[in-house]
Amino acid sequence: MSFTALRALSTGELIDASIRMARVNFRRFAPASIAIALPVQTVGGLFAVSIDSSNDPLTQFGDGLIVASISLGLSIVGMMLLTVFTAEIAIGSIAGSPTSARLAARAAGRHAGTLGLLIVLMVVGLTLGLLTAAIATIWLGIAWSVTVPVVYVERVGASRALRRSFRLTRGRWWKTLGGYATAAFLGMLLATSLATPVSLLFSGSDGEVTRFVVAWVPLVLTGIVTGPVWVSLVVLTYFDLRVRREGFDLALRFAALEQAGAPRVDARAPGS
Repeated sequence: MSFTALRALSTGELIDASIRMARVNFRRFAPASIAIALPVQTVGGLFAVSIDSSNDPLTQFGDGLIVASISLGLSIVGMMLLTVFTAEIAIGSIAGSPTSARLAARAAGRHAGTLGLLIVLMVVGLTLGLLTAAIATIWLGIAWSVTVPVVYVERVGASRALRRSFRLTRGRWWKTLGGYATAAFLGMLLATSLATPVSLLFSGSDGEVTRFVVAWVPLVLTGIVTGPVWVSLVVLTYFDLRVRREGFDLALRFAALEQAGAPRVDARAPGS
């Protein structure tokens, strides 16, 4: 997919395009994906084994909820970092100019101040939302989900990127949520499918090391595989929102025609 071929996509098409983009560019995504998934999911695995097992169903449920919440929080932080360091790869793929992992890291370095402030503002905002109500955090998370692509493509500051993301997702919040929820569900299915054989492999063993391995291996593998898909989805969602709200695809096609020396076509309706 190139800039001049952009068009509005359904949720299914967004997911499919994200998977294909991640697969084609996996070698470019892999260094950052592995570097982030290993420490983030190691911390998650340590939390999982640090909770004492209990025969009480209510206690087990509470412990499971704690582990799930911690794992979710760590995954969100990991995905934010991965998006910061690899968004340029997805943008380059869409533009038809592939970007290496090294060049993507350099791009992140050039925007380090803006991206660092952006992460701080998002973490503070999401934390305050969580203290108010969980639904507020979810709402803000979706409304601010395309801030990183905004920074890379539009070269704006952190606060303006947050406002810009908010405006782009306005009126498209539920569709944006649907895309992310679908990706998260597919990630859960992958984690479950990976956890089953690992659990069977260590079914005859016991102890904290075994519990850690059983929890850690599926999380790390899932993070490495799904991270690039998530970044691709965020970037594609950004362009999809611009296509729908601003006719971004038409503007790019007109620009391409002008660069080629072709006469400009008037996009206005006849008689307007």
